[in-house]
Amino acid sequence: MDVPAGMSAGLLFGRVLVLCLSLSLVSASGADELQLLLKLKSVLETPSSTGVFGSWRAGNDKCNFTGIVCNSDGFVTEINLSQKGLVGTLPFDSICLLGSLEKIDLGENLVYGDVTDDLRNCTSLKYLNLGFNSFSGKVPDLSTLSGLEFLNLNNSGFSGIFPVEVASKHDQSSLFEPRRQPF
Repeated sequence: MDVPAGMSAGLLFGRVLVLCLSLSLVSASGADELQLLLKLKSVLETPSSTGVFGSWRAGNDKCNFTGIVCNSDGFVTEINLSQKGLVGTLPFDSICLLGSLEKIDLGENLVYGDVTDDLRNCTSLKYLNLGFNSFSGKVPDLSTLSGLEFLNLNNSGFSGIFPVEVASKHDQSSLFEPRRQPF
């Protein structure tokens, strides 16, 4: 094989190796996303009548799971599971590893517990609806969610003062859900 002028064979090999490793990481992340979604399913209960998790099986394409939307590259961009009667705590440590995730809509369920600081790792989020649930603890830190365009925490059970730094980064009329009910 001819090596381009000015490039040693070792340098060329190094670049090819880095490219191959990068491609293997990208292809593995799709399988990882499946496991992350299955973890979400494992911690949530739902009335059997809704059948929401019927399609959520290891042998199925995650992009065909009920409530899941993927981009053209097959990466999860949306979790749309509002009004499904879901009960349990949310594993944001897993959810926020979905690197292309732009929308979480889990409003009007029976989700409870604290929202962990892991929510800060969902840095691609544009839409977050956790309203009308039964969370506890203080309002989550949303300061790293700079792309957030819609936020609904109405009647979500949070306590404390809303972090004003979040509101100051956004046009408040587009960020907040208009009902403006208490946490």
